[in-house]
Formats: sequence, structure tokens, C-alpha cells
Amino acid sequence: MEKILFINSTKTEFTILQGLFNKYQTKVITLPVKDVEKIVLDFQPQTILFEENVPIKIIKKIVNKYPFIPLSIIGELNDPVKLEKILDLGLNTIKIPATEKEIETIFSNIMWFSLSKPNLWQQEVELAGLEKRNKKFFLGIKIITTILFATILVVFITNIYNISLAKKVESKMFFEISLPYVTPSDITFLDNTYMVSDWSIKNIFKHDVSTDEILQMYVPEHKFGTITSYVYDKENYIFTSSNFVDKIYVYKYPDFDSPVKEILPLKDVAILAMNVYNNTLFILDNEKKLYSFKIQENFDTVLNASFTLKEFFPIDTFFYNNHIYFLDNKNLVYKLSYPDLKTVSIIRLSQYFGEDKHFVSLAMNDIWFYLLNDRDKKIYKISNKILL
Repeated sequence: MEKILFINSTKTEFTILQGLFNKYQTKVITLPVKDVEKIVLDFQPQTILFEENVPIKIIKKIVNKYPFIPLSIIGELNDPVKLEKILDLGLNTIKIPATEKEIETIFSNIMWFSLSKPNLWQQEVELAGLEKRNKKFFLGIKIITTILFATILVVFITNIYNISLAKKVESKMFFEISLPYVTPSDITFLDNTYMVSDWSIKNIFKHDVSTDEILQMYVPEHKFGTITSYVYDKENYIFTSSNFVDKIYVYKYPDFDSPVKEILPLKDVAILAMNVYNNTLFILDNEKKLYSFKIQENFDTVLNASFTLKEFFPIDTFFYNNHIYFLDNKNLVYKLSYPDLKTVSIIRLSQYFGEDKHFVSLAMNDIWFYLLNDRDKKIYKISNKILL
């Protein structure tokens, strides 16, 4: 049975976690205790959950010693300074209030993608130790190399400067916007702004489309992974959903206290991504199917058509200028004609951004093509001419 280690700072009981603890083999420890790192090593959990008042220094020790274990923290998480530190350490955040089902779904996904599986645990510990030793070794090499390189720079300063200048010009091919407080999952445009959703802490961040600065943060009532905007009768609306539910929640912007409508387009169809264009709602499920719906009055939906995408596995979609674009799980963007869904072109993103990016969402306006990277916590934008 898979294991969860719960580290609590007090004797407070979380009744909401009882279903989770019944599902997995669970060990609960309450601070203060001696040698938390040894407890982790002896128990060999697949994931660790912290209560929000556990000191950052304890969390940091575990992150450094066991980087392969997925970590989460639960609580109200109202302290913005501590929340920033938590997100910088790469923890998943579970904000109370949350339902028991939401929490179980989160941990089901964590267990599925975890590297700390029972048969891999010891191997990962050894790799983590080897990586630390390598870092120390390469740090020494780096210092020596830097000294030698500095000496060479004195001799060849003119040539190096020219090369550096050329690289700077080349780097302007795309721009990066860091999102220090966000684990981005989706993007949508609204007037002169764009909205970025954060699945981990249930927030939506509004950015100025010209400066890319964060203007405001919203906290909708329900958890979500995908968002899209919709203008109806000169009023702005935001649709939210996730691949854990089959419902879409409609909020009248900028009021996110409670949805004005719940839409059930297709019963028992998990919503991986969605986009609205010209009163048409496009939905991607997690089985490579695309659905298009006509949005009627009062946000009722009527199914227009459904398609199965056989050539690739789509994770996001965006409609622009009579074409529908798909981001797949291999960092390829497919441009298809609509409604016949014939492939017009395929764009390999590694050609522009390198091989190490993990893009999860795409969007486009009249100037820029936007991509979200959840691991780097960045927005990448490049001229939309690469897609047109």
C-alpha cells in the first residue's frame, strides 16, 4: 500500500483528511520530534503532507535531502510571505476550505506521477546523494574554470564582446515573464488584459497585456485548472473547470464570490481544456476528443459536433482567425482548419525555446503567441507570425 507521511505542528486533527488517511498507509507525527529526516528515511513515504505551521527550515531540509518526494502543505495559507517561500520550494498547496473529494483527487494524481514509488525509493535516495556530491565537485570545477576564463577574457575581450552582443540580439526572439507566486495552468484574454489561472492555490491573476504586470488577484469559489472568457450582451464572464469534474462554473467578471451558473455540457466527461470563440464553446477531454457547443441564452449549451484527434495527444486548444490550434504533450503546436480539422502546419516549439520546456497552455492575440510553463513558473511570448 502507498504511504503518506503527515507532519503536524500541533495536535490539531484534520477531519477532512480522514478519508485520505483511510485510503493510504499513513504515519502522523506531531512536532517537536527528533531527526525528522530519519523518520522519512525509515518510513519511505510516497508523498509528505505538512500542516501550514510547520517551520520552513524543516520543510527545506526535507526538500534538500529528498528532492524526489512530492510535498504538499495544507491550511488557510493566508500569510503571503510564507506562501511565497512555500511556492519557491515547489510544494503543492491545499487551501482550506476544500472538499474531501478534492483532496483525495489531488493525492491520487500525486501518487500516479510520484518518483518515490516503493520499488524506486532506495534508488532515488542514492541518486539524490550522488547529485549532491556532483554539485560540490562541479562547484569546484566551476570556480577554477571561471578564473581561467576570466584570464582568457582579458586577451580576447573584443571578440567576446561581439559574440555576446550577437547573442543578446538573438535572445530577443522571445520574452519571458516570471510568475513567482503562480503555478500557471491556463490563460485567457479579456479586454486589454490576460488572465492566468493557478490550479494549486485556486487563484486567477490579471495581467496588463502591454506591460505584463500583475494588476489583480481573484479567488473563485471552486477549484479549477482551465479558464476561458466570454462576452455576452456587453458583459464579461469567466468560465472555469478542471479535468476532475464535468461541470463548468460561470462567473460574472469581476465578481468571483459565487458562480451565476453551472453548466453540464456532457455528463461524466472530464474537461481538460476549453476555449470560447464567437458563441462557440470548444472542450477537450482527456481521451483526445474535441467537442463544440453552441452557447445559447442563459448559458445553455447545445452540442454541435465532436471529433477524435488521432494524430497527437492534445492538452490545450485555442481558436484564432478561423483556425483551431492544439498544444500536444510533446511540445508541438498543430494548426488545423475548422470545421474539417485538416492539418495546416505543425510547429516544433523546441526550435524556438529549446528542449527543456514544459508547456501546459497556449493563447494568441493579434501580436503575440503566449505559452505557459508550469515548472519554470513563466510565461513565454513570441511573435504570432511563427504560427500564421
